[in-house]
Amino acid sequence: MEKLSPNVQKISDFIYQKPEVVAMLLNEHGYYINLDKATLQQINQYTFEALYSGNMEFAQSLDEAIENDGYLGVAVTVGLAVASSVVSGIMGGNQAKKARELQKNIALSQMALTEKLSMEQIKAQSEGQRAQILLNSALEYRKLLQIESTARLKDTWIYVLALGLSMGLFYGIYLISKK
Repeated sequence: MEKLSPNVQKISDFIYQKPEVVAMLLNEHGYYINLDKATLQQINQYTFEALYSGNMEFAQSLDEAIENDGYLGVAVTVGLAVASSVVSGIMGGNQAKKARELQKNIALSQMALTEKLSMEQIKAQSEGQRAQILLNSALEYRKLLQIESTARLKDTWIYVLALGLSMGLFYGIYLISKK
């Protein structure tokens, strides 16, 4: 399998880590995504289409967001590092080559996102199994406490009854000895 270039990998990782930031940037630059129904694949495709189409404003905004770890609006003194290098490299070729490169990078990025989503799914399943084990343990502990409580409650009644009988016996002996 072909690997992503470091710049494309940074963009792909950022899309995975901060999809809401990238979606907001896309919306600001004319690529309208419904944030309630957005998917990583949709955000990924629009991001690379915006970069490959030469949208420098979007490239700058994305670069600033990556440099600021997703915090928008922070001024960056030095320009376009990751996104602009992708855009400038893309602008040098012909249209067909750009389209193939776009599709290749989208596909590779989609595969990377799919791999990350699979790992998250595996983590969620293992956490679900762990939670089920903890729940079963808590239920078993509750049963044990309930059984123990019931046994102690029965023992308490036996002790109270025995105490009452012994007090009655002593009182009876006291009355007999007084006569």
